[in-house]
Amino acid sequence: MRALDRIVHAARNLRIPFLARYAAAGSAAALVYVSIYYGLAALMHAPSLPSSWLAFGVSLVVQYSAHARFSFRSQLVDLRQGMRFAGATLIGLAASSTIAFVGPRLGWPPILTAGVVVAIVPPLNLVLLAGWVFAARRAKRGEPSSAN
Repeated sequence: MRALDRIVHAARNLRIPFLARYAAAGSAAALVYVSIYYGLAALMHAPSLPSSWLAFGVSLVVQYSAHARFSFRSQLVDLRQGMRFAGATLIGLAASSTIAFVGPRLGWPPILTAGVVVAIVPPLNLVLLAGWVFAARRAKRGEPSSAN
């Protein structure tokens, strides 16, 4: 097999279109968070913590909607799926909080701690969303557990 054929084969196995949709949906949610938080905390001088909570809540709605319809091509209104999404979000929050707690105690600078969070939490979320949150809907349709 030629090198280019191997690369194309590997890309197909990685399901690049799905990963691109997943990244776009996650990026949109992150942009919503940053925009709301920055707008409230920096521009309007609102307290930081309530600004973060509001931004987080709105970005979660965007994230769920985008992943349900765009990334995983699932129905938007599904109570069980929404509850699993909330559970996955709490697992991601626990993972990032653990890293943020442990990192400084290991002497990591904040940028390293943030980098470890960014390196671990999105792949963890991908596994949770594909394998648990949106898996039941695809199984009912007879699709494999990995998204196309």
